[in-house]
Amino acid sequence: MAEDPRALSEVRRQLIAEFVALPGEGDVILWQRALAEALVNAELNHEHHEKVLIKHHRHLLRIIGDALVYELLPSHTIRTLGKGPRAAPPGIASQGADFDFVFECAERLRAQGIVPIIADLTTLINTGDVIGWNGSGIVALECKNRPVPERLATSGRLARQRARGEAAEAYLRSSVLEEEGIVRQAVDFDIPDPAWVDLEGAILEADQSQAGFAVRELGKGDVVLVCTARMASVEDLGPAIPDTRDYGTPMMVNLRESLYSSDFRVQPPTAYPLTADYRHRLLEGQILIYRFVDVELLGASFIHDGIRTILSPRFTDDGLYVDVVSPTHRDSASFGPPLTRYALMMPVRLSQMRDAMTAYASRAMIADIEDSTSGPGVAPGDQFTYATAYRPAETLGIR
Repeated sequence: MAEDPRALSEVRRQLIAEFVALPGEGDVILWQRALAEALVNAELNHEHHEKVLIKHHRHLLRIIGDALVYELLPSHTIRTLGKGPRAAPPGIASQGADFDFVFECAERLRAQGIVPIIADLTTLINTGDVIGWNGSGIVALECKNRPVPERLATSGRLARQRARGEAAEAYLRSSVLEEEGIVRQAVDFDIPDPAWVDLEGAILEADQSQAGFAVRELGKGDVVLVCTARMASVEDLGPAIPDTRDYGTPMMVNLRESLYSSDFRVQPPTAYPLTADYRHRLLEGQILIYRFVDVELLGASFIHDGIRTILSPRFTDDGLYVDVVSPTHRDSASFGPPLTRYALMMPVRLSQMRDAMTAYASRAMIADIEDSTSGPGVAPGDQFTYATAYRPAETLGIR
């Protein structure tokens, strides 16, 4: 007989509550052990639940694990460490002693004042088994539960794994990467933060409202609608849905989509700086957040070197782009995904995103804001180290 799905929801609620209490209460390694145990239980006891339900549960557990990644790592580091193949989430139970060694390495890092993140407990990390962070730098550690080999592999999976890690180290240290003859540089871009205070206020208002929903305007043509499980009927939303007839390009976004399309910029609700209760209810779909926006708000114009330059939004099969059009530049330039996904999928004011794009475009005309080879200057490099730990654990030493 299948167990009540509410039991799985309670597991997730407890993990979120314990995470939000860190670091004041609890321990980050013990918390990750509890997360790993929940994943193992899901893998081994799947016969008690429907296959689709347990698969969804495992995914949501890793979305909870992602919150630690967003809490500690810069977005460009997450992006770099997320590159590489991962066809399906790795099984935990089948790793046995190898996974035990991963936690041994994490313990040793923690003893050196480095906060560890177990990569297999997240959806975001594809490079390294443990990612360690402290105020002075980041380390990506491969954990091999065997003695140091006499010689390193020059081909096969291990060689490709090492090459990927070394490339990540080179890029994050220098902010410059050369791939297939193309030089890519990381550049500084002042991205506005989401309007967390407004979002939390809207959730609180919806919670206290007899109708069970609340509307918050982030700006003209930029509206957030929060719905709670207390809402009697979807039909009651009629008066709350904004009139978009005056919008140039109206768009509605359900922020819950981030549970299945999060990336190094777009965070799921488990990472929102909200209470544990709000995070859990957002994860479970007991609170829903919709955005109604006029995409034309991302359009703008400014004078650059005496010539008017225009920012013009457009949609393609790949998503939203904001073109930078200037008669003095023959090459096309644009802001594209994932930057524009952040503008739509996070509760950030579109007016602030427009101003940030305008400020950047006025300093430099670029071909691709995410992977520019030009611009106002290369971003500072990180103190980043890629290393491998072998048995015995005493050989591990990260400085």
